[in-house]
Amino acid sequence: MSKQFSFPHFIESIINKNYYEMIDCAETEAQATESISYGIKGSVKNREAGSPQYVQKLKRFLFFLKHNTIPTGADVLDVSLYKKVIDALIKNGYFEKSALDIFKK
Repeated sequence: MSKQFSFPHFIESIINKNYYEMIDCAETEAQATESISYGIKGSVKNREAGSPQYVQKLKRFLFFLKHNTIPTGADVLDVSLYKKVIDALIKNGYFEKSALDIFKK
């Protein structure tokens, strides 16, 4: 799990993975974070530390990857991280440069 529920830290940890691995990591991370956020010892502390907001960021990122659409609620930092991911996928030969067109709107 990402240190202190940090979305930027999570993105750094997956930046060199392929598209499918990124989706798998984000889904696993969201599920793991949700599981420690409710119904266990320490869950209140985890929620206070930002676990629900972190899960939302992960779910928005998954929506972005799966639908090639910037989700409602994504802030400027999130969008800049999405762009960084697409840049890495292009650099590593997984995506075409046209994948950046979504950021021109």
